[in-house]
Amino acid sequence: MFKCDALTDPHEKHKLKYTWYLDNEPVIIDNDRVLQENGDLIIKNTNSKDTGNYTCIASNGLDEDKAWATMKVKAPPDPPYNVTVLTCLGREAQIRWEFDASQENFSPLQKFILEYNTSYAPEHWEMGAQPKANERQAKIILSPYANYTFRIKAVNRIGVGQASPHTSVICRTPIARPGHHPENVKTVGEKTNFLIVEWEPMEKIDLNAEGFFYNITVQKEGDDTVESYIIDDHTISRKEIPVDTVYERYIVTVQAKNQVGWPLREATPITGYSGQAAPLVVPQNFELDPEKNISSASAGFRWDPVDTSPKSMQGEFTGYKVRVWKKDQQDTTMKEIFIPHTPSRGKRRRKRRQVEKVRTEVRDLPSFSDLEADVVATNAYFSSNGSNVINFTTPEGVPTAVSYFTAVNVGSTHFTLAWGEPVEKNGIITGYDIGYQPINGIVYGDMKEMETLGADVHQTYLGGLEADTQYRIFIWGRTQQGKGSHYIIDVKTSEKSIPLAKPEILEALSRPNSVNVTWKLPDKEGQRVGADYYVEYKRFGLVGKWNVHKNDDAMNNWIVVDNLESGIAYEVRVVAQTGVPGDQDYAQMASEKRTFTTGGTGNWYPVMARVFLNGSITNNNSTTDGGAFKRSNILSSGWFIGMMVAIAILLLILIIVCIIKRNRGDKYHVQEKERLRGSNQEDPAENFNELGKSDTNGIGQSGSFDNNPEKMPLGDETDSMEEYGDVDPAKFNEDGSFIGEYGGQKGVGDQQASTMATLV
Repeated sequence: MFKCDALTDPHEKHKLKYTWYLDNEPVIIDNDRVLQENGDLIIKNTNSKDTGNYTCIASNGLDEDKAWATMKVKAPPDPPYNVTVLTCLGREAQIRWEFDASQENFSPLQKFILEYNTSYAPEHWEMGAQPKANERQAKIILSPYANYTFRIKAVNRIGVGQASPHTSVICRTPIARPGHHPENVKTVGEKTNFLIVEWEPMEKIDLNAEGFFYNITVQKEGDDTVESYIIDDHTISRKEIPVDTVYERYIVTVQAKNQVGWPLREATPITGYSGQAAPLVVPQNFELDPEKNISSASAGFRWDPVDTSPKSMQGEFTGYKVRVWKKDQQDTTMKEIFIPHTPSRGKRRRKRRQVEKVRTEVRDLPSFSDLEADVVATNAYFSSNGSNVINFTTPEGVPTAVSYFTAVNVGSTHFTLAWGEPVEKNGIITGYDIGYQPINGIVYGDMKEMETLGADVHQTYLGGLEADTQYRIFIWGRTQQGKGSHYIIDVKTSEKSIPLAKPEILEALSRPNSVNVTWKLPDKEGQRVGADYYVEYKRFGLVGKWNVHKNDDAMNNWIVVDNLESGIAYEVRVVAQTGVPGDQDYAQMASEKRTFTTGGTGNWYPVMARVFLNGSITNNNSTTDGGAFKRSNILSSGWFIGMMVAIAILLLILIIVCIIKRNRGDKYHVQEKERLRGSNQEDPAENFNELGKSDTNGIGQSGSFDNNPEKMPLGDETDSMEEYGDVDPAKFNEDGSFIGEYGGQKGVGDQQASTMATLV
């Protein structure tokens, strides 16, 4: 920054006009990198172009004054210039450039960097040579059949300068044969009955002419037949050749050629193998190693070694794999442990009478699990069939870390902590241990631990903390074997100045003599929550002190308030509290009021008050203004539903009785029976026996008469009367029947008369 303060009185500075010059040229003010504030010139992110002599001219319109300053900016060197191509031959080029000492930017020049690009990758610049600081030309090796341009960079102690413009002249090299054959030729045996050949593909700059192709020749060892395959795409690097052999030796050569010819040096053949297949041998006598005990996370195994010859292995023997999985969960829990083959060294030993077993110990097994295992032999790409399967059980271990651990609510003196079960229990969880310590920068306070919590506990209240303090909290799952892995969180208590979060009542579920109040806290970042919560309640409309119902468990977000009166409207609210009354950090925050009515009959006045308030119907699910309350839905009350069901049952019984009465009265009119027989006589004796017949529905048949019409007596009156003795005609009823007369008869006649009287 340049200043012009010395040119005039500071009190007159605002009346002056300032003009800045660099090497007698006006400084361009862009207000981004170069800006002017009053008489000061400020330059940000200076570079070599800012070096020079600065002049400040101050003018008041009548007179002017000047001041000078020189700035030297140390920076990476400026780009060289006049870069030209001296010679361009088939395999090399000579490049020249110019560079002045003034371009060093006040830092000694160290070297130059010569770069080039080609028409195959014009955006990519390769480093070709690094001439010394006193050199102004350099030689660079080129590749045939390419178009080259060049540029130069200068380097000093500050750094690498910008590159010069690239040469305007393009250096074109002539065509030539390829410089070399493909490199890193090999065979892979991943596919059975295939000879797979791979190599590094050649870059386009290495093709050197048109008409490029690869020539792959293969010959089975011991066979005179040579097969050749042509690939004319230089980007391809793999050839799969079908064969009828498994892991047989082949001689393979990969060559490069273009329209000019082959490279000067011949390609080197390699010996490869056709594809491998699954081994033909299977490990035998797989069992637990009796010399090793099964622990909670490891077990030892042993088995007989297999024949490792290429013919038996159908490939190159690499070792064994012990496979372990949880019982009946092989597809999802299998774990493979590779035991590599280690060739024996030194002199061969005589064959022992008993083959030495292969032994290994597998670690990191799941604890407290029923497991199954087998072993397979492997070559480079395939595994054999599995051996016999063995079953074993690992004893109980310690659990892994819990699945999650978080501070659900944060207060100024407490946390509400919650966690999940361990990812791997590795036994029967007997409880959880929680420890915590304050953190002050990089200093950790003393560790304190809570009492061990029960296995079914997944949240707890941690109190007695300092406000506005960072804490590190640990949790461990525990089995009978001890503590498992820990889970750590860092949480900071809230400041006392932050207001308490306001509880929100979710539901006030009433019963005849109680209510269950449930609440939540708003989910806000950095909120401060209370350490205790309790419920206050009173009768609706009463002015006075609230009744208090304490929360027995600080972890609960619900409270049951009992000993209420049935059918009464109440007001309720939830209060958050922290600290003790009288303490400096004591604070309270109450929720909005909620109105409810207890169930039962109780006093009918509050029930009617719930339905109509000031001439309008109130809603139990919304809070009214001015002390209005929510009414319960009568249709959902138990007593109302029970009453409706009882009324429905009584109506159903009444309908059934009416139907039965009607049916009985319509079926047994004697005159109707006589009319249906075709008789119009008024003589009751003539139609007497008709009473013994049933109606069309078969109802009303008497047990005193035979239902067969042929056996029915249809004679004269005398004959009919004789069956029942003398009868006084005066005792007949008004309609000609004599049913009432039988009320005074005895014996069998009494029973028959009673039956007929019932039917009538």
